[in-house]
Amino acid sequence: MTASTGGAGFGGASTGGAPALTVGIISAGRVGTAVGECLERAGHRVTHAAAASAQSVNNVRTRIPSAVIATPERAAADVELVVIAVPDNQIASVATQIAPYLGPGVIVMHVAGALGREPLAPCEQAGALTLAMHPAMTFLGDTRDTDNLDGCGWGVTAADDIGLTVAELLATQMGGRIIPIEEQQRTTYHAAMAIAANLTSTLIADATDALAAALPPGQFTETGTRDAAALLLGPLAHAAVTNTLAQGRSALTGPVARRDIDTVRRHIESLHNVNKHIADAYRNLSAHTARQNNDDHTASDLDK
Repeated sequence: MTASTGGAGFGGASTGGAPALTVGIISAGRVGTAVGECLERAGHRVTHAAAASAQSVNNVRTRIPSAVIATPERAAADVELVVIAVPDNQIASVATQIAPYLGPGVIVMHVAGALGREPLAPCEQAGALTLAMHPAMTFLGDTRDTDNLDGCGWGVTAADDIGLTVAELLATQMGGRIIPIEEQQRTTYHAAMAIAANLTSTLIADATDALAAALPPGQFTETGTRDAAALLLGPLAHAAVTNTLAQGRSALTGPVARRDIDTVRRHIESLHNVNKHIADAYRNLSAHTARQNNDDHTASDLDK
């Protein structure tokens, strides 16, 4: 690894043919803890972790107990890999804060989706190899997050092929794969992630609310309603995502695909009795779906 990475990432024991690294985590929130735990599973060693909140302290103690709770500066000193997992608007200040403490050839990565390597410029100027390395995954705050990183894709921005090689080694050791993203395309990349994860969560929540209104009154508890939603909506949503990823827009089914405007109108009217905002979102998304299906007539009708 030394020859292929230009000196970045020295270590002792081997992790699948690549050196094991000492790691500092800044900080131990949902993503930082999951990445740190995943790196440890891969054979690396998290030696220090910054933890600004009581929850972060608990994360370190329960999930990466070998790590010493430390300041960001201490977490970055005397390690070979620094993982910055703070809110986007704090990455640049953390990079400036830790740059004087970095050892030669250290790897510094942040996990933000919307930002490239630019906020890490102080670390690069200090001699670090810098990466923007975003796990394309949603995080719950427990060990399921670490499990979900196995098979996860990583959106990576690197300076050159050496950086991409380092990122590929790290991701592969954690069970993932990298997809290179250009610096200027990070915001668009992250918007795509938000559509797939955040907006999908909103749609599933809306579908659950609509289903709850359709169930026999008083027959289901809140837990029972969630169970019914999981049974009815879960396989349907999973199949829709799988089919669309495999077939693109040709996978579309349902009343909009059939250009059945009367059914769509009845849906909208019924949803107004559940929640006006859900009905409005359904109308707008149906119009957008119709346009994707080259049905401008239905889209225009729904826009009225």
